[in-house]
Parts: sequence; C-alpha cells; structure tokens
Amino acid sequence: MKNKNLLYIIIIVSLTAGFWSAKEIYSKIKLHLYGDSIEINPKPEHIIAKEEEKTSVKSDSETPKENPITAVEEKLPEAAKPQQEEINKETKPKAVKTVFKYKNKKAKKVSLSGSFMKWKEKPMKLKDGQWEIEEYILPGSYFYHFIVDGKKTLDPQAPKTPLGESLVAVK
Repeated sequence: MKNKNLLYIIIIVSLTAGFWSAKEIYSKIKLHLYGDSIEINPKPEHIIAKEEEKTSVKSDSETPKENPITAVEEKLPEAAKPQQEEINKETKPKAVKTVFKYKNKKAKKVSLSGSFMKWKEKPMKLKDGQWEIEEYILPGSYFYHFIVDGKKTLDPQAPKTPLGESLVAVK
C-alpha cells in the first residue's frame, strides 16, 4: 500500500514538472517563431523619473496639495485652456532615429531584423563601403541581428544576449 501511494506521488510530481517544462519551452518557441517583441527596459528613464517624483510628493504629506497650474486653468475661458492634444504629445515617448551599420566588403546582400520591427527583414543600403539603415525606434532596449547573404550574423559592435542576439538600447 505504501509503495502504491509513493508511486502515485512520483507520477503526479513528474507530470507537474513535465507540464511546467513544456509550457516554458512553448513560450520560448512562440516568442521566436511568431515575432513577439521583448523589451528589456519597457519604460524610458524620463518616465520612471517622473513616476518617482510623483510618489515622493505623495509620501511627503498626507493631504494632497492643489496643483497651481490646474487651479489657474480651471479659471480660464475654454479658448485659453491648453489643448488636450498638446498635453498628450508632451507625455508620449517619441521615436528616436537609430542608425545601424555593418561593415563587410564581401557581402552581396545585408538586411536588418529586430524585435522593434517584429523580426521582419529590412534591406540595408551600401554607403561608403559599409551597409547602413536608419530606423525610428521608441526608447527602450531591443534584440536584433543582421542577415548577411542569407545567414544570421550578430553585430560585432553591440553587446550580445544569452539568447544569441545583439542588443540595442535606445534613449
């Protein structure tokens, strides 16, 4: 009887471990095959700093302080109030022009592929002996690689990740 119970426990533990392992492997394969992007640093630093300022103001006093700008805006006529679109433009992070370069004189065709473009290949142009492309990317950290004559190639000038990709940090 004791051996049967022990056997049942071992089977349950093994099935649980197998299910968990399969789930982890599936999530890694899904990420690679379906082009989901990973952001290492999803929030830009200036947004994090603003959030820290807000929390430090709240912890300084128990009573909420009235914002003098909001108080003045409430007293202004509608035409003089700042437009909501202008406020939204200031708070949204803006895409930053990022230049990718790859130097290889023997290469016949070079493309860029990265998590910031859902792993779609984009051809690079040969300028002054090196391959270049400009991309507008939102601030954060992203994975990418070059495809040189059909072969995946990491950027020799960029840090490497354990997943076998190059890493770009856009600020």
